[in-house]
Amino acid sequence: MKRIVLITSALLLLFFCSCVHAEDPFDSFHSESSQNTDHNTASELKIIVGDVGKADFILLSCDGEYAVIDCGYKSDYDYVEKILLSEGVKTLKYAIGTHPDKDHIGGMAKLIKNFTVDQLYISPLASNSDEYEKMIKRANDNGVAVVTASPDDVLTLGSAYLTTYCPTKELVALNDENEASVVQMLTFGSFRMLFMADGQFVCESVLMNSEFDLSADIIKIAHHGSNKSSSRSFLEAVGAKYAVISAADTKDEEFPSDGVIKTLSSLGMQTHRTDTDGAIVINVNSNGFNIERGYAFHE
Repeated sequence: MKRIVLITSALLLLFFCSCVHAEDPFDSFHSESSQNTDHNTASELKIIVGDVGKADFILLSCDGEYAVIDCGYKSDYDYVEKILLSEGVKTLKYAIGTHPDKDHIGGMAKLIKNFTVDQLYISPLASNSDEYEKMIKRANDNGVAVVTASPDDVLTLGSAYLTTYCPTKELVALNDENEASVVQMLTFGSFRMLFMADGQFVCESVLMNSEFDLSADIIKIAHHGSNKSSSRSFLEAVGAKYAVISAADTKDEEFPSDGVIKTLSSLGMQTHRTDTDGAIVINVNSNGFNIERGYAFHE
C-alpha cells in the first residue's frame, strides 16, 4: 500500500509540473501582451517615443529598416541625432512629417542633411513657414522623393507596415494644419498602434465614419493631450489599453489636458507620458510587447 501511495504521489507531482507554464518575460513590464502574432519569430519591431517636450519624435525600426514620424523642434535635433546614432541608423526608409507645425518638422531639414533618407512623406497641406520651406528644399537638393499622403497608402517597414488613414480631402480643405495631420496605423502581426499626430475632433469624427479598422493595442494620443482631441467616443472606438503622450514637463504647460487624462483613466487605460516618464520604448515580437519608461540612449 505504501509503495502504491508513493507512486501515485510521484505521478500527481509530474502532472502538476507539466501544467505550469514558464513565466512570461514580458510580465515584468505589464500584464498585457499581444498573442497569436503571425509574423516570423525572428522579426522584431521597436518603437521609441522621444522625450522632446511638447513636440513629436518617434523612431520605428523593424528588420533593419528605419522610419521617423516627425522630428521635433529644430532645437531638439541634437537629441534626435543621438538616438538615431545610438540605434545604428544610417538610412531612413521614411521620414514622415505629419503636418507643417515646427514642433513636428522643425528638425527635418537637418535630419535630411545628415542621414540618407529614401522618402519624405508629408501632409498635402503645405506651409510657407521657414521650417517647411527648408525641409522641402533640402529634400529636393538631396534627391529625396517627396510624397504627399493619401488614405489607404501603405508604407512597408520590414515585416511591419504603416497604413495611412488621414488626411482625407475634406480635412485638407479645412486648411487646418492639425486636422490635416497624417494619421497612421502601425501593424506588426496582430500588434496595432495608432499614431494620431495632432488630429483633433473633426479628424476623429472622419475616422469614426470611415471604413478603417480603428482597433489598436496602443494609441499615441493626439496633439500632446490637447482638450481639442481624444473624445471619449473616439477612444472607445479605438479600444486601446495603453496610451502614450508626448508632452512638456513644465508647470505652466496646458498639455496634457486634465480632462483627457481623466477620460483615459476612466476608460481603464494605462497612460505613459514623456513629461513624467521620459522617453518610452515599446518592443514587439512574437511573444507580445512590452513598454519601458525612462529609455536612455547610449552615447
